[in-house]
Amino acid sequence: MEQPRIVGILYYNVIYFLFLRNEHDEMAFQYIANRIENGALYMMKDITDWCDAHEITYKCRFKYRGDFSVTANVWNLYSYLRSRYKTSQ
Repeated sequence: MEQPRIVGILYYNVIYFLFLRNEHDEMAFQYIANRIENGALYMMKDITDWCDAHEITYKCRFKYRGDFSVTANVWNLYSYLRSRYKTSQ
């Protein structure tokens, strides 16, 4: 079995790692990447729901960013944890 190609989507403090397995996944990723690059607004839930709808395996990680204020980091961490809790249920 061929190894998936891993690509990333950065959403503020959260990095989504998508595991693309085939040409369909690649085309779907190009679509969302182009939309984000062209200014479409996505929230964490939108990216998670998009991955689920396209059956693309993903993992996400929170990363503290020194270029954001402490308040922004705390708020983004809260949003990340809330998102993780909802997807685990």
